[in-house]
Amino acid sequence: MHIFDTIKIDINHGIKVQFFLKLVILTIIIFIINFYCVNDIHSYTRIMLNEMYNDGYIDILFLGPSSTYLSFDISIIEKETGLNAFNAGTTSQNMQGSYYLLKEANESNGIRTVFLNVSYNNTLFHLTKPLKKQTYLITDYLRNKSVNKWDYLYTAFGIEGILNEFLPFLHGSSFSPRDIKEHITGNYKNNSYKYVSYDNEAYYGQGFVYSFDVLDKNYVFDGKTNYIDPGNLISDFTLNYLFKIIEYCKKHNIELVLVIPPNLPDAALVAAQNFQRYVDAISKIAKDNNIELMNFSLAKKSVLTMERIDYKDHYHLNGLGAEKFSKCFCRIINKEILDPFYSTYDQKLINNPDDTVQ
Repeated sequence: MHIFDTIKIDINHGIKVQFFLKLVILTIIIFIINFYCVNDIHSYTRIMLNEMYNDGYIDILFLGPSSTYLSFDISIIEKETGLNAFNAGTTSQNMQGSYYLLKEANESNGIRTVFLNVSYNNTLFHLTKPLKKQTYLITDYLRNKSVNKWDYLYTAFGIEGILNEFLPFLHGSSFSPRDIKEHITGNYKNNSYKYVSYDNEAYYGQGFVYSFDVLDKNYVFDGKTNYIDPGNLISDFTLNYLFKIIEYCKKHNIELVLVIPPNLPDAALVAAQNFQRYVDAISKIAKDNNIELMNFSLAKKSVLTMERIDYKDHYHLNGLGAEKFSKCFCRIINKEILDPFYSTYDQKLINNPDDTVQ
């Protein structure tokens, strides 16, 4: 071999070694940045999805935003129905998130019935495109081998979504010094509830969160907070994924039930205005697609009467309210009550108003 050929081989080998070392160093740097800049210690979703993957067959799955994981008390529902239930609610979960969580839960566990929370939320129902924080909150904890994870990321944000999965510090929050130590302990790695329970609320398992807060007696219900625009009830983006959920359930022989928990006090609904317009719209979707709608905002007095002490704030039940509601919910799905709802919200207000309205 010519001496120049040997020199070329040595140079090429040196370049490859240097490239490999740089790649290793870059990987270590990215790992360190991800470790220090992504604080998921206190994430309900991290714990919830880990439990979902290990839950086995799911008879009843609940999907929707925070009013879902604060409303459906799984321990009560399982006890009263004898069914295996799971609450896959996440903070500000929109219909796109519900769609991909439904697919993931069904492919991982098998689902018999889905209760999709369609309680009115102007922040979510008027979306014209996915929100990054709420999307990554879910995708960060879907299994890497999941096709749904990568499809969700790419459909929502394209290449940027994929990049954020490998570089979560791009959307993660920074650690506080005390959390760095906790991050490497067995409690974190074993998905202990320790870091997702607080003085005012606690994670009770299978996706349910129990709140100890009580709505302030002096709280003023401002109509601007959740105003219902009769000309813009549900965006095309939201409807698109609602219909995808309907189609998916029909294709996979999953019973789909639309449910509106009593998570909005009457004073909030009155202030929001036009609630009956929304009731009419969501009722038509249910009727046109032969889907049951359970609207607990129209519950009869003999079925369920809510009080101010049952609410955490203007949009969520607290633990006491969730317990009351979940027991009522079970009585209905167990067919103990056959005609539970008024036909209009005006009838409900006349016959069964809660104590938030005067």
